[in-house]
Amino acid sequence: MTLSNNLCHSYSNFSIKTQQLQKRELKNFSHCSQPSESINLSFLQMYYYLNFYFIYFPLVFVNYLLVISNQYSIYKLQILFILIFHNY
Repeated sequence: MTLSNNLCHSYSNFSIKTQQLQKRELKNFSHCSQPSESINLSFLQMYYYLNFYFIYFPLVFVNYLLVISNQYSIYKLQILFILIFHNY
């Protein structure tokens, strides 16, 4: 019984401390909650999403298909990968 009581007590202390930390963080960052920043964040997320799915992924997939069909040598593929990853 004492072990479970100790665990409950330590858990309640932990939850109280985390709640206090969360309140403190909210106070520290309350000035940051502006709608323009959330718009910028969503724009950045969309930018990286579009960049990955419409630029990076098709390039890698096309290169993979070209290697399978022996249209490109491995060395040309490595140079292409270096050029792709240099932008990221």
